[in-house]
Amino acid sequence: MVSATQPDTENLPGGEAHASSNMRPGKIDRIAEESQGLFGDIRDWVELKVTQYRLEVEENRKYLSDAAFRYGTIIFLAATAVVFLLTASSLALGTVLGHTGWGFLVISGVLTVAAGVLYLVQIRWRRKRNSE
Repeated sequence: MVSATQPDTENLPGGEAHASSNMRPGKIDRIAEESQGLFGDIRDWVELKVTQYRLEVEENRKYLSDAAFRYGTIIFLAATAVVFLLTASSLALGTVLGHTGWGFLVISGVLTVAAGVLYLVQIRWRRKRNSE
């Protein structure tokens, strides 16, 4: 039971009286309800943003996996073609030189020189990049 000298403290947090005389319990209840509605809207918005982010991540993952499969297939087929081309070149050069071993040796030497040149260019490029 509320007396005239004691304010109604049941609706206030912690059961404490509010110091402002113009804040009646009805206003506090309305503010509390509006705050709960606002927090609910914010919670819904955050959940929608998280769902949107998950969908974007899933879409990107699918795109990247498809691209990796496509490019992997292309690289595999190109590498296989290069191996057959080098083998045919070695056999043809071996026929011209009189022995197939000589053809493979010459092609291997050319590939070794090409790898060495690329390695030296890479070292020079890295030094230039690091000095900038």
